[in-house]
Amino acid sequence: MAHGHDMICNLAEDGLIDKLRGTIIEIGTERGHGSTEALAKTAKRHNMRFITVDIFEDAVVAIRKPLKKVDPRFKAVCMDGIMFLRKYPRNDITVLYLDAFDAFYSNSQRIHSEKKNCEYEVRGNKLFNKNAWKMHLGCIKVCHTKIVAGGLVVVDDTRLDESGNWDGKGKLAVPFLLNNSYNLVSTKRHTYKHCCCLQKMNDES
Repeated sequence: MAHGHDMICNLAEDGLIDKLRGTIIEIGTERGHGSTEALAKTAKRHNMRFITVDIFEDAVVAIRKPLKKVDPRFKAVCMDGIMFLRKYPRNDITVLYLDAFDAFYSNSQRIHSEKKNCEYEVRGNKLFNKNAWKMHLGCIKVCHTKIVAGGLVVVDDTRLDESGNWDGKGKLAVPFLLNNSYNLVSTKRHTYKHCCCLQKMNDES
């Protein structure tokens, strides 16, 4: 299954971010599927800064060495995503990739393992879909004005359900963006069923 980072890389190849300068930020560092390295390489090719953020220290430590090989200036930060974006000082976000806080679609019969539940609970979170929705919305609310005009927000594990309502991690975040000067974007060569991309249409900062 294609992920949101694949969509970002393909949109970059299509030239959608060619004229932008600033920072690519990933909330939710990779766990072996390659998103962080792929986004870092995209940032490098487009002369942008890159930061990946995760609340789990093991994920952050594991990615620092590969990240340094791409560009020693790129950063991996162990921090809550909402807190990081709230404190982020620059209005220069060119791409924001949200892929944190595990969630399932509403009609899924899957359940989280006891180990994963414990990992979240010791950090003060309950691994419920509603908490994932709130977390992604929280990220958007504190930083949507810090995204440059023409910048992109990609939310992974998000889709329209059979009733035409947003489901998955972006259930609350996507409608918020659509009501705040963001439009849906599609790629020219690929179809992505489980991620959503939106582009900021004007500068509201």
